[in-house]
Amino acid sequence: MHADLEKLQRDAYNAFRDNSTPPEIRVALDELYREADEHARTVLSDEGFLDFLAAYISREHTKLQAERDGKPEHYPYEETRTRPLCTCSDRYCELKEGRVARQIREADDPLEALRRFDHDHNGEPLVLHDAKEEYARRYGEIEQTYRRIMICGDHDIHPDELDDLEPPIDTEATDADDATAAPADD
Repeated sequence: MHADLEKLQRDAYNAFRDNSTPPEIRVALDELYREADEHARTVLSDEGFLDFLAAYISREHTKLQAERDGKPEHYPYEETRTRPLCTCSDRYCELKEGRVARQIREADDPLEALRRFDHDHNGEPLVLHDAKEEYARRYGEIEQTYRRIMICGDHDIHPDELDDLEPPIDTEATDADDATAAPADD
């Protein structure tokens, strides 16, 4: 999975770095690339993933506290969390305390450790499920950004103009489809 994103990252970079790309487009794509690259560090490294996971669990713990206290205005986030972080009966569960479980933190492969923890834990670690969804969403956004960069670089399109473009309508194919769809009455 990471190898695919790394290849996409290289392809996106190469799509606009040649001298034929107009300078204003190259500058805009370089800025977009740097932003995507910064976010990609989260999904391309174990340390980045653990940092993401720790921040996510801590943030969700704070949101749950805001909900329980009934005073969300005293907390830094606009929304609160109503679902528990974990459904286990362990009152010392690290997830419930807003921390990444030791088994995940200290593992050589945090993603595999997360899967094992999810399977072996005596409750439902809901915050881990939510974190995996958010991680997958971010991964998809990074992929999409790299693809946009490639399209813009390959076709010399400024990224701000890409959304304004509509795919061309193939009128010849439409006429041929109409001719075969409606048989003529004799």
